[in-house]
Amino acid sequence: MVYNISYDLHAPKQKYDQLPELILKISNGKWSHILDSTYIIQSFSSAEQIYNSLLPALDHDDKIFISEITQSYYGQLKTEQWRYIENLF
Repeated sequence: MVYNISYDLHAPKQKYDQLPELILKISNGKWSHILDSTYIIQSFSSAEQIYNSLLPALDHDDKIFISEITQSYYGQLKTEQWRYIENLF
């Protein structure tokens, strides 16, 4: 499955360097960091399992949204990002 992971981190200088590492770890090795706080990943895990895997890197007032995405998408990204997303499906 392909997931969108978006987050807002509110407490500066926390353990936020762990978050990208955990995102890449939960992916199947296929991922794209498409916006400052947004990743698209391919994973065999459920959205809840992904959330639970990322929770140790989050502070109590941080926000995170994880959703499965389909091939119905549209936006404004770099050409190489679109190519990568197309290859996730």
